[in-house]
Amino acid sequence: MDKLNNIKLVVSDLDSTLLDSHHNLPDDFWDVEAQLHQRNILFAIASGRQFYTIKSLFSKGSDRLLFLAENGTYGSYQGVELFTIPLTRNEVVEFIKVGRTLSKAYLVLCGTKSAYVENTEATFLEEVKKYYTQLEIVSDLTQVSDVILKVTLCDFDAVTTNSFKKFQSYQNDYKIVISGAIWLDITNKKAHKGKAIEFIQKKFNITSAETMAFGDYLNDYEMMEQAYYSFAMKNAHKEIVAISNFQTKDDCEHQGVTKTIKELLL
Repeated sequence: MDKLNNIKLVVSDLDSTLLDSHHNLPDDFWDVEAQLHQRNILFAIASGRQFYTIKSLFSKGSDRLLFLAENGTYGSYQGVELFTIPLTRNEVVEFIKVGRTLSKAYLVLCGTKSAYVENTEATFLEEVKKYYTQLEIVSDLTQVSDVILKVTLCDFDAVTTNSFKKFQSYQNDYKIVISGAIWLDITNKKAHKGKAIEFIQKKFNITSAETMAFGDYLNDYEMMEQAYYSFAMKNAHKEIVAISNFQTKDDCEHQGVTKTIKELLL
């Protein structure tokens, strides 16, 4: 592929996409980001992670980067909240009650102020702290007063046959997505990464043909549809490879995102 000179927006997922398996950024990320900024190309982080975790990881460039957190339910740019797409309190309570019936699956409420858990099982806490910088342990999740953007389950028992199966009946009315090997996310039906990218495109007058996106897993599906230059990672789920127009030559362990950007944009 020849060099592209029409790109105005680059969007990347984090885990197993921009980040390697040890959750590290590519060594050349900040150099690449600076060059994109010089060319007036916006860079957006679109992740299932919470806003505070993303902001902490990218604090060096928080005045330049777009943050699209919690699978597209929250957007922020230059310290200003762009949008939120929450669940209602009644919906959250219902999902908590269903989630509590599952074995080896643990609930996380993802709010605008913090993430919340009620289970203190060591393996679960170790896992959840990787992704939630702002985390509170509470005695009863149904009493949390924060605005909840997403209900997540950390499922150590096979997410496809355990938690996903339990919540499958809600699919017509909510976005139920497997976002990782042990993660299930439940959000407002209108909330997903694709909707977040659409919002950004409209706000900054950017088309699909001027958008480049990188993703690897099922919660990236709609995001890939929103960008003509959609790049599935070399290590991506087969459904993401199928929906994407292109694929990176390298995986997340070998800086697939930044190598592609340098090859095509810089």
